[in-house]
Amino acid sequence: MTESTARLLLVAADAEAQRRFHELSGDAGGPTWEIVVVDDTDVASRRLDTASFDAVVLPAAIADARCLARIRRAGSDAAVVVLREDVADDVPLDPQDVGIQSTLDLWTLDARTLALTVQLAIERHRLTLEQARTRRQAEQLAAVASSRDPLTGLPVGEPLLQAADRVLADAIRFGRPLTVGLLEVHGLDGVRGAHGDGVGDGVMIHVTGLLVACLRTSDLLGRLGGDQLLVAMPGTDATSAMHAARRIQDALQARPCTVGEVVRSLEVTVGLAALSGLMAVDELVFRADAALATARTKGPSGLHLMPEPAVH
Repeated sequence: MTESTARLLLVAADAEAQRRFHELSGDAGGPTWEIVVVDDTDVASRRLDTASFDAVVLPAAIADARCLARIRRAGSDAAVVVLREDVADDVPLDPQDVGIQSTLDLWTLDARTLALTVQLAIERHRLTLEQARTRRQAEQLAAVASSRDPLTGLPVGEPLLQAADRVLADAIRFGRPLTVGLLEVHGLDGVRGAHGDGVGDGVMIHVTGLLVACLRTSDLLGRLGGDQLLVAMPGTDATSAMHAARRIQDALQARPCTVGEVVRSLEVTVGLAALSGLMAVDELVFRADAALATARTKGPSGLHLMPEPAVH
C-alpha cells in the first residue's frame, strides 16, 4: 500500500451498508480504495488465501470469535476493521484479543473520519506485524547465542550433545566408524592465574583456530566448558583418530600462542573412544572422558585410546 492507495475486502455487509461505505469512501478525498465485495466469510477466506489485501472490513453482526479467527488465519497481513451498522451493535470480544484494529459506526462517521481510521488501522497492523517479526528475530538470535560459546563460537551444552547424537545415529545407521575425543588444554588455569582471563581467553581462541584448521569440515567440534573440548570424527576409526590427535598436538606445539606480551607453547591431552556396536552419545563421551583421565597420567601431551568394551 502506498500513501494514496489501499485494497479492501468488504465482507457480508447488506446492500445499504455497502452503499454507505462506497459513498463515504468516494467522498474521502484522500486515499483511493479498491474495494472487493464478497457475500460471506467462506468466500472471504478463499480470496485472502489467493490475493493480498490491506484491510478486511466486516459488520459487527458476524464478527464473533470464530469468524475473526478464520479471517485472521487466512489474511494475517490484513488489518481488520469492524463496522457497526446499528448503534446497538456491539463487537462481542475485546479487540486486543482478536486482532481488530478499529471499530466504526458506519452511520455517524464522515468520509474524512472513515479514511483516517482505515489508514491508521492498516498502519497500526503493519507496525504490529513488524514488531512481531523483530521479536521473533530477537528470540531466534537469543536461541542461537545460547547454543554457542560466546568466546569461541563453538556449540555448547545440549545443542552440542544433540549434534553429537545425530553424528552417532548416522554412523550406526550406515555402519561407519566414529571416534569421539576429549581434548584438555594443559595449564589453562595457570595461564589465567598468572596473566589474567584476557590472556586465558586468547589461548582458548588460538587453540580453537588451530583445531578448526586441523579438522575436517565433517568433524564436529564443541566446547564442554573450561579447558575441555569435544570432537566427533565420523568415518574415522581408532587408528586414524590416533594419527589425527597426534597431528593436532604437533600443530599446537609448533605454533606458540602470542597474546600481548605473553608467548606460550601449548599442549593438549587427548582421550579417545571409538564407536563399538550400539552406543548412546553419553556412553561414548563417558568412555572418552575415562581415556582422558588415563592420558593425563602420561603428561601434558598425553594421548590414550579407550579399548573397545569386552563382548560377553
